[in-house]
Amino acid sequence: MRVAALLILFTLFFTSCIKDSLSECPSLFKVNLFVKDKNYFNSSEIGEPFIDENLPFRQYINNIHYRLQNAETGKIVLNSAIIVVTGEAKEMSITIDDIPEGEYKLTVWGNIEGVGTESYILHDNNKEKTDLYMGVVRLNVAKGVAQDKSLGMERTKGKLLLRLKNLPEFINKIEENITSVYGSINNEWLYSNVANVQKVFLRSELPLSRMSTFLAPSIAGEETGLRISLFTKESETSVFTPSIAISINRNEITAITMDYNAVQSQLEIWLYINNEWTLIEKLDISQVLN
Repeated sequence: MRVAALLILFTLFFTSCIKDSLSECPSLFKVNLFVKDKNYFNSSEIGEPFIDENLPFRQYINNIHYRLQNAETGKIVLNSAIIVVTGEAKEMSITIDDIPEGEYKLTVWGNIEGVGTESYILHDNNKEKTDLYMGVVRLNVAKGVAQDKSLGMERTKGKLLLRLKNLPEFINKIEENITSVYGSINNEWLYSNVANVQKVFLRSELPLSRMSTFLAPSIAGEETGLRISLFTKESETSVFTPSIAISINRNEITAITMDYNAVQSQLEIWLYINNEWTLIEKLDISQVLN
């Protein structure tokens, strides 16, 4: 009887403490991250193999960095280091604790190369950079109320896919020059600034048959320009394509196939557009044989 009475008093005491001291109790906000964009929207249309969507989180995003800011004042409350993703879990979580009541904005970056702010440079120094992901969510924090929230990580870029068929062995280097893509993105999902990107592929480093480049979307109302240069083994002599007008969209693949016709010494350039492959150029490359 005495034990039962003590248990009742114990329960009443701590229940009263939680209610009366609510404003002093710590918050516990758990944000569960999952990868929303695994395959590209149009992978099946262009015959790209599907990526297994049940792989560990780290197979899609190898690190994260997050920032929590007051939604009204913009003041940064939390600013994490870059966290390397390990293990086999398909999701990962962020726990937010001991912050005042109020509304906050959580920005999470994935596959990041440096600690970001409210905006991030997508193509620093004309470089491709990473397959950058971002997730943004509003959190209403109330003291003493434990909450869970899910946040999907989405790609910020698209992908340029270049397939080469029957490419002669004397071509040992390919260079891409891309113009008029966005240079930055902020945590309102607004793209800004203009960037150009250059990327080089060497036969000594990889087979010159299938090459991809992560690119920010094309500038609104404009087309992105692509020029491809092919170099021979013997010299820096190159043959380059006229500028090809393409469109880059977030989480979509822009596909180009270049097929070499040895009989005519021509390079056929095909662009996948409007749900079909369209021949856009026949390029005479006999000059590089001399």
